[in-house]
Amino acid sequence: MRSPGERAAGHPEIYPLVLTTKTQEIFNCRVDEDVTEEQPYKLIKKEDIFADFANRAAVSDFYPVKKIVQEYPGDELLLVYDRDFKYGLNFYLIGTEEGKENYLN
Repeated sequence: MRSPGERAAGHPEIYPLVLTTKTQEIFNCRVDEDVTEEQPYKLIKKEDIFADFANRAAVSDFYPVKKIVQEYPGDELLLVYDRDFKYGLNFYLIGTEEGKENYLN
């Protein structure tokens, strides 16, 4: 099993994450409500993740990818619901603008 924030083999831009129900509520990315098989992704504002770090510190589900978020050049990161656990956890973050554009197109 992959550790949260550990890069996916062969996909250096993909960072698998476990998002708890609480985090899904905070970021409006609830499974089968906000993210579905038909619409499996959500753009998350970097500033909202920083606010989560400030409010929940190391308890934040995004903490394992804190450095990726801090270094990300854009304002919004792409969060994808990994329904089939392709990368081992229930969500993954795409850590590059190029990866985000490739996924969306």
